[in-house]
Amino acid sequence: MPDDPDGEVRETPPTVIGAVAAGVAPAPFLLTYAVLFILHGTVFPVDPPDITGSQGGEALAGLVALAFLVLVVLGLSWFLSGRTRWLFLAGQLATVGTCVNFLLDSTSGQPEVPVVLIIASGAAVVLACVPPSWAWAAPERVAVADPVAEVPEVAEPGPAILPTAELETGLIDPNVTSA
Repeated sequence: MPDDPDGEVRETPPTVIGAVAAGVAPAPFLLTYAVLFILHGTVFPVDPPDITGSQGGEALAGLVALAFLVLVVLGLSWFLSGRTRWLFLAGQLATVGTCVNFLLDSTSGQPEVPVVLIIASGAAVVLACVPPSWAWAAPERVAVADPVAEVPEVAEPGPAILPTAELETGLIDPNVTSA
């Protein structure tokens, strides 16, 4: 977490900023592919479909790309805020694995984009694992006491017994205080 126990905000390490800057590289491609495949599977069908054998497959591929985009952006924000690095690393490693698959498959197109994404996501993984980045997302956790256990027990509230004085008429005067 980015806050110190004494309440001061820590400065974000340059390695974290570099990891997030490199890790944002897949986002524009994911957004483009999500929109493209969702549209090809629903509104503007193409014949033959681009990457699957059906229109529904195209739409599903777009939805998968959109879900992965959401996870990548969530991982970026969680890592930058110091919450956790694990979703960030998972997204970057999934990007590297997918791009390696694209490089090995000659039918997937030109290798320039996968190579750039492998370099960027690989750099993001390395920068996220160096000691300053590791310490940023994994500070010492302060034990939080159970708030219920700290509440002292109090007596049940009931009617207050006020000092009273009895008047000569036998009535009780609640305005009189006793010594």
